[in-house]
Amino acid sequence: MDPFTSAEEFRRLLYAVSYPGEVVTLGTSRPYLSILNKDTKFYTDREEEKEFIERYTGAVFANIEDADYLILHKEPDRDTMISMKRGDIEFPEESATIFLKISKIGEGTKILIRGPGVRDYKVVSLTLSKRFFEVLQEINDFPVGLDVFIMDKSRRLIAIPRSVEVTVWDS
Repeated sequence: MDPFTSAEEFRRLLYAVSYPGEVVTLGTSRPYLSILNKDTKFYTDREEEKEFIERYTGAVFANIEDADYLILHKEPDRDTMISMKRGDIEFPEESATIFLKISKIGEGTKILIRGPGVRDYKVVSLTLSKRFFEVLQEINDFPVGLDVFIMDKSRRLIAIPRSVEVTVWDS
């Protein structure tokens, strides 16, 4: 990724986290490359992704518990999510950020998002289980918790920062 593309992807991530639940179209399938560097620790569940990230960014591979960024290709279970860094009251910025790749934004479990950056509320459907969002809500207690970027195969992305409330929509 050249510096211009990297800067554009970073701006897209910043926009997404500023407006939770808004769908952003990415220019690449690996937007996290714009924020990973030799000073960051990452985890991924794919060996080929690990090797690419290490070679391209110089970021350090770490276990799930120590990673600043987690690039996941499958939905994590409750125990895995609980083991991720969530910061603490004194250092909330020490929480982890998840980049979760799913099959499609616009289908699946319907969630309602409320909070900073969302006018009234936002409803989004994602191909993730109801349990994922229940666990996310259970462990996020702003200012601590996990920030989540969800990406689909069509290079679309939404952000669910730890500052928002997520409720499964039971219509």
